[in-house]
Amino acid sequence: MQAGLDRGMPATITALDWDCRPPLNVHDEEFDEETQSMPPARPLEEFTRTSFLILTQQHLPLRIKMLSRINSIVSTVDYESVMAFDPRIREILDQLPQWEKEPSCSTARDMSRLMLCEFLLLLHQPYATNSDALSLHFYSQVARRNAALATMQIYMAMSTSRSLWFTNLRDDAFRATMALCHDIVVSSGPKEDFTLNREAIIELIEKSVDMFENRVRRLGESFPVVLI
Repeated sequence: MQAGLDRGMPATITALDWDCRPPLNVHDEEFDEETQSMPPARPLEEFTRTSFLILTQQHLPLRIKMLSRINSIVSTVDYESVMAFDPRIREILDQLPQWEKEPSCSTARDMSRLMLCEFLLLLHQPYATNSDALSLHFYSQVARRNAALATMQIYMAMSTSRSLWFTNLRDDAFRATMALCHDIVVSSGPKEDFTLNREAIIELIEKSVDMFENRVRRLGESFPVVLI
């Protein structure tokens, strides 16, 4: 799914393309090769090594449906569908467990939020950049900007090594940075956007460029071109 998302392709799987149950939210130490029956699942508020998989499995059908609409080669997702998908993603974001007390959960926590923010950004992308109807789709402009800002704030809170690891796996930081750059350019026109904090956004863009530079220097390769 992530490969399709990054390359602008529709989903190649459906919600019925597997026949195994999702993992249990249990600690690895609670069972071994001699276990006759699995222990009861712990609540998702308690972090285990499978918590992230359980969370993503719960909203996988929704993400598959959205990806097929967002990256359709036949038509652009209509605005009515955009406004129907948006609150469903936000509800999932609001209900994500905090897991603050578990030092080992930082990757799962960040990945859970980044995954959903990326879908919000891509969902509103076509209408946020529609110069013929900027006033009509003002909500999409703000929604895309907030998703991009949330994405970059997550990356900025990471250590250098963790951000390098994430950017090797995903293109959402680059996509979010390009969205913020677009906002800066559009706001330079005759219609001033009073909801845009230019100084804060420019600072985030500069930090993200440093992050991309670090990736290029570490890998010795050029940065891939991502179309938004």
